[in-house]
Amino acid sequence: MAIGVLAFEAGAFSLNAESRKAPEQTPHAAALDLVFREGLATIREANKDDWWHDTKSHDWQVQRPFAPGFLDSTHMFTVTYKIDGKSMAAWSVDTKKNKVELLKPGKK
Repeated sequence: MAIGVLAFEAGAFSLNAESRKAPEQTPHAAALDLVFREGLATIREANKDDWWHDTKSHDWQVQRPFAPGFLDSTHMFTVTYKIDGKSMAAWSVDTKKNKVELLKPGKK
């Protein structure tokens, strides 16, 4: 009987641990994560004001350049950073290759 209870408790513990597993990161969040890690200097340069006290809107847009199809764009994103509606920087991101490339102004 004690072995049965122990086995039940061990099984319940493993199911409980599995249900507590963190949810999978979305592909869009993975693209943002790469930009946050690789583009810090550009982000800081775009924020010449005191970013601890400004009241401006800071927006991040993450979008695939085109829908997956004949060409697989599953891991391809364009990430754009805007301050008060003005585009400050944009990156081309490939989450499969962990590649981030700063785009030239006006290119998207």
